[in-house]
Formats: sequence, structure tokens, C-alpha cells
Amino acid sequence: MNQASTSATKAIRRPSFPWGVVILYVFIGPIIGNAVIALISGATLFTTDLSALNDVLSGIFLFFMMGLMFCHLMGGIQALLCGVAAALWQRKRGQLPYSIAALFGVIVGLGFIFIVTPDSFPMSSIFIVVHVVAVLGCNYLTRKSKS
Repeated sequence: MNQASTSATKAIRRPSFPWGVVILYVFIGPIIGNAVIALISGATLFTTDLSALNDVLSGIFLFFMMGLMFCHLMGGIQALLCGVAAALWQRKRGQLPYSIAALFGVIVGLGFIFIVTPDSFPMSSIFIVVHVVAVLGCNYLTRKSKS
């Protein structure tokens, strides 16, 4: 009798929350965003200062290493929000499509803009790109880990 009730309970039990998706977004998302900011900074340095390529590469490396100290402080909350949204989507509907992931990135990027830099549009558009690329990168890694 006891075994029958436990097998019925297991059949009704819903799948657990995909915490691995949230953890991946929280730990990897800000690092991807930091890399995008470093690459944009290096490209800007290369086009405006007309520096040598070695100087630009060392600048990109310096931006990336310095940004590692602050990337989770600046992008942790956005990564957590996107990770929870992606995990909820995955739990209810399956794998998150890239278009919806990009939409999550735009929404979170706009929220970041309205809080931090509401005046500057060029800087704001860079933050939207950073958020979209980070969310798409995390979505790619989530899909890759499932297969």
C-alpha cells in the first residue's frame, strides 16, 4: 500500500525548477557583458586614437581584466532577472528561443538605462547591445549544456 502511494505521488510531482540555468546566467552573463564592453572599448580606441594594434589588444585585455572586478556588481541583478525568466520559460514551454532571449536582453537593457544613464543615447545603445549579447550567449550555453 505504501509503495502504491509513493508511485502515485511521483507521477503527480512536477519537474523541479531549473536552477542550473539561473546559476549559468548569474555567473557567466556578466563576464560575457564585460567582454563585449572591452571589445567595444578596444574598437573605439583603435578607430579614434589610431593606435598600434598591440596597444589596442593590450587595452582590450586591460579593460577586460579591470572589468572582471566589477562585472558582477554592475550586471548581477540583470543576469539574475534574465536567468529566472529563462528558467521559468524553460520549465513551462521548453527551450528558450533566441528571439525571446534577445527581447529579454532589450527589456533588461532598457531598465538598466532608465536607472543609470537616462540622458545619453549613444551610451544607452551600447548597454542594450551588451545585454542582448550576454543573454544570447547564456542562452547558447544553456542549449549546449542540454545536448
